[in-house]
Amino acid sequence: MIDPAVRNISSGTAIMIGIGSMVSGWIIYDLLCKSPLVHKKKAFAIIGFIIVVIYGFVLSKFLSGRAAFMHVGALLGTIMAGNVFFTIIPSQKELVAAATEGRPLNPELGKMAGLRSLHNNYITLPVIFIMISNHFPVTFGHAWNWAILAGLTIASVAVRHFINLHEKGQKAVWMIPFATIAIIALIIVTAPAKFDSKNNTPVQFSEVQQIFKQRCNQCHSSKPTDDVQLVAPNGVMFDNYDQIHKMTDKIMLRAINTQSMPLGNKTGMTVEEREIIGRWIAQGSKNE
Repeated sequence: MIDPAVRNISSGTAIMIGIGSMVSGWIIYDLLCKSPLVHKKKAFAIIGFIIVVIYGFVLSKFLSGRAAFMHVGALLGTIMAGNVFFTIIPSQKELVAAATEGRPLNPELGKMAGLRSLHNNYITLPVIFIMISNHFPVTFGHAWNWAILAGLTIASVAVRHFINLHEKGQKAVWMIPFATIAIIALIIVTAPAKFDSKNNTPVQFSEVQQIFKQRCNQCHSSKPTDDVQLVAPNGVMFDNYDQIHKMTDKIMLRAINTQSMPLGNKTGMTVEEREIIGRWIAQGSKNE
């Protein structure tokens, strides 16, 4: 959750920020649903989207990019679960009980349950992407990660809107081209820049190996010493030259271009150390 390069905070503070974002987000959403704004669907959607973007921006300034994405997803997931637990299920139970007992049905219960179900419907695709975002470090590792998440949210909601209208027999063919263009634009924006260093001083493998021992081998080793990763993630180890050399492409992507590794920069890899590794790879990743 914590990346000292973003904000040097304690674990307790990070946990409180995460919990606070979920609780406050649900309260704000629930209050909006109980206000007259809920009946103005377009205005409600715009304001709701702006609030989510604000949460994403604030979280990205306190937590690691990866954690910020996860907590926006947790916020949206909390809203979905809250809708089911506090509105949809109770409304269904009350309507069934009223029908069973022969009491007049309250149509507002069904309307509100249906409206919150619709909200959950639109939230689904953004949440699914966030769930798999760990596999796409170019998104959460980007300097504008909160804006990337906002763009992906718009694109996925557009796809969901197209599906919903299509199921009603309505056409909104422009939605798919819009979503496609948005995703292509985001792919271009998040494409890692080619490593370029003005320093041409040759780098020896011994220098690089020392950095790996200090910053990477805690997890990526045959005998990890990390307190969480007891086995090398994905079987990737950096104990010797051959192991490091065969992973240079991924090292360049994760440690240099996106700086998404080490996770949360737990071991404190410096900008200078990343530059040295990048130069070594750019120079052919040779072993002297």
